[in-house]
Formats: sequence, C-alpha cells, structure tokens
Amino acid sequence: MVQGRTTKRALLAVSHLLEGLAARAAVDQPVAVVALFQEAHYLGQELERYALLGRLGTAVVGSVGVPDGLSGRLHHVDLARDEPLADEWTVLLLAEDVAGVLHAVEVDEHADEDGMEGGRLFEHVVSCDPDVVAHHTHRLLGQLDGRAGTSATTELQRLLGVLERDHPTGTTALLADALERTLGATLQLAGSLRHAEADARTDPLTGAGNRRALDVFLGRSGPRSPDCAVLSFDLDGFKQVNDTLGHDAGDRLLCAFAELVRSRLRPGDLLTRTGGDEFVVVAPGLDATLARERAGELAAAVRDGELARRADVPGDPRVGVSIGVGVFPGHRIDLAAVDAAMYDAKRDGGNRVADVVGRR
Repeated sequence: MVQGRTTKRALLAVSHLLEGLAARAAVDQPVAVVALFQEAHYLGQELERYALLGRLGTAVVGSVGVPDGLSGRLHHVDLARDEPLADEWTVLLLAEDVAGVLHAVEVDEHADEDGMEGGRLFEHVVSCDPDVVAHHTHRLLGQLDGRAGTSATTELQRLLGVLERDHPTGTTALLADALERTLGATLQLAGSLRHAEADARTDPLTGAGNRRALDVFLGRSGPRSPDCAVLSFDLDGFKQVNDTLGHDAGDRLLCAFAELVRSRLRPGDLLTRTGGDEFVVVAPGLDATLARERAGELAAAVRDGELARRADVPGDPRVGVSIGVGVFPGHRIDLAAVDAAMYDAKRDGGNRVADVVGRR
C-alpha cells in the first residue's frame, strides 16, 4: 500500500497505470473501472481512454458536471458539488484476478506555484490489497446508490463477490506487488520532477518565479479556474540606482521588492520576475477592489521608503513603482492589457496604480 500527499499530475500518472492494467486484463476477462473526477474538464481530457475501457468492459465515470463528447459506452454519474464524492479523485479497478484502487482527497494546501489547477495537494492511498479494494468498492457502491445504472452496478457487485471470495494468489499476487512498487516509484518520481521543475521556473536572484513559471501557471488553467487579479509592476528609478550606486545595490533593491510583494501575497498567489525590474503577480479569486487596494498599499510602502530600508540602499534613492491592475477569467488572462495599464501609470508620473478598465 502506498500512502502520502501528491499533486494532480502524479495522481493522473498513477490512474493511467491502473487504466493500462485494466485494458490488458480485459483482453481475456471481464473488467470494471470506476473513476471519479472533481471537475468535468478533467474527465473531458481522459474521455478517449475511458471510452476504450467502456468498449472492453464496464466503465463508470463521475464528475461535477457533464463533459462534452461523453461516450454512450460510459456510465456517467453527475456529482453534486456539495456531496462527499465531489471532493475525491478515485480510480477503482476490478477484474477476476487483479484489483487496484487509487483513492485521493484534496487537502487545503498547494504545492509551490504549480498552477491554479495543477498545484492542489491530495492525500492518497494506492493499493492492490484485496481488502482495501473491497472496502472502497463497498463505499462507492453505497454512495453511488444505483446512479451508475443497473447493469454497471450488477457487474461491480459481481466482481466484488469474486474479489472477496478468491483473493489473488501466486502469479497474480506477484503482479499486484510489482504494480504497487511501480505506483510508489511513479509517485516518488513525480515528486522529484516537481522539485526539479520548480528550480527551473525560479529566478535565482529574487526567488520569485520566472517567465516560464508564469507561462506554466497560466497554461494549467481551464474554464473552471477562478477569475484572477493580475498586477504588473515596474520599478521607477531603478536604472538610476544601478548607474549611481552599482549593480549590487540594484540587486538588493530587486530582492527587497520581491520580499515586499511576497509579504502581501496569499497562499496560491504567484509572484514572477518577467524582466530586469518588471514583476507580475497572479492572484486567483482576488476581486478588483481588493487587488487595487493591495496595489495601492505596495505603492505607498515604496513611496514611504520601506523598499529602500529593506534593501539597505545608501542615501535616499528616488525609487517608485508603477502598477497595472486587471481582473480576468482564469483561462483568458490578458497580460498585454495589464502591461499597457502599467505603462500608462508610468507615463502619468510613476509610483501610481492604473486599472485596465480605466486606460485611455
């Protein structure tokens, strides 16, 4: 049995392994697969895979909402957003001589900057132990309460009876053991890759994300992502600091600015350095009023000298920050519009905030 916490991407890799096993098992025996997804668009990305399983055996899929292109061979369960099953990511495999389960529940934590939909963390259990698989099969049958359709429910109950009567032995037990080791290695590898990717998406000077981090973050958003506030920053007077006080002072200023912004972010917000003295923040779920208030607080802190004090820059450098602010649907963020608003703020004298909707 493999337990722990992991991201959606790692869970997807494990579910593919289980589905692949189901496809091989179905060549010469009945098979049933139950898969629960939190959102319809997650399931939509996997429909072709499950349609194949539906042709080979019994496939039950559940999601909050119905995805486009749902195959008639799939038994779909439309989950209510407020029911317990809607908080799960569960893939259950039942066949006459092999069984496996991936059961995961979202926790209220996020991996560092993995994206609006890709960074959520899940507590998971992956197992080929017949008792564990049977437990989750009973649990799902009880909660689905016949909604999967009579034929699907009958097949699940039949295969559950086979599982409880004839626990895997011999070759099958070795297969289950090997599969569990593979699942554990997959999860461990996914975690290692996540850390390596995080390093590749981090600006080494400030610790903020880089442009690649921003692209990845936005690329993982979908139609059900929350609206996002986007703030674009450009430091006013930064070139003068570099020219008069040297690049070391400029680097300290950049690091201090990243710290100043980071101190005002929430878990799940993303800070990136997109240019020399240019930064972008994406804040999912932050409305326009709060985003502008946050931007105004940052501009005031810079104007009042907090940035220079944090950077320990000698003298009294004339540094400000121009900020553009916009709020967009999560999958249709217009970075160019926010940058244009930021440049409007700079043309109007700098150290001020300009809204996308208020641009000339």
